[in-house]
Amino acid sequence: MMFKNDHKLSTVTAVLPTAASREVADAVTADKGTNALVWQARGTLLHDHWLRRWVPPISPAKSLLQMIVPDSQVDRLVSTVVERGRLNYQATGAVFSTPCEHVYLGTEFHTWPGEESASPSNEHALHENLSVIYCIVGHQLSDRVSRAAINAGAHGPIVYYSEGRGLRDRLGWLRITKEHEKEVLMVICDENDVEDVFDAMAKAGELHLPGHGFMYRLSIDKGMFNLPS
Repeated sequence: MMFKNDHKLSTVTAVLPTAASREVADAVTADKGTNALVWQARGTLLHDHWLRRWVPPISPAKSLLQMIVPDSQVDRLVSTVVERGRLNYQATGAVFSTPCEHVYLGTEFHTWPGEESASPSNEHALHENLSVIYCIVGHQLSDRVSRAAINAGAHGPIVYYSEGRGLRDRLGWLRITKEHEKEVLMVICDENDVEDVFDAMAKAGELHLPGHGFMYRLSIDKGMFNLPS
């Protein structure tokens, strides 16, 4: 069988200072069966004027780690990320888990060998009333959407690059009229604020217009964030 359907798994996503990402990655992958996907994200720049290029960004560049682990190991993994990434310090980063409804794993994907390790009591203050918003827009709209999120009470979004695909990819040389470069904005919010932040971002990005992008939100099972706004 090429794939297997597994249950009772969660994704753990960590937003880390770049300097701490290697130490955290080494710590979480030291356990047999843990795999980590790592990518880089830029800060929230908001350069309205050339003078602002001399001002530090609202949200500095970060590294993102994402792991798939059994639900029983989430607390232990989150504690490791918080301690090694020093996320309890002001404006350092975030970590959160999201349950997977269905997971299809290839036979070569290494999973945790067993459930014998008990999860420790979590000494860090994790919250359960959180959501994460993902907004995918063209790079020319990202600053506008970031500003709307901050004005609505959110932290400076974590931004990373992606490449768009669509109809014009099948039109030969005419695809030069299509802009491939996209940016993904990630914002973590309290449930009390998420509706206002979501609406503000959607309005700023004019996502009701065709081809301007899309966005969605996911409920977070548990997590903490300590990001600047």
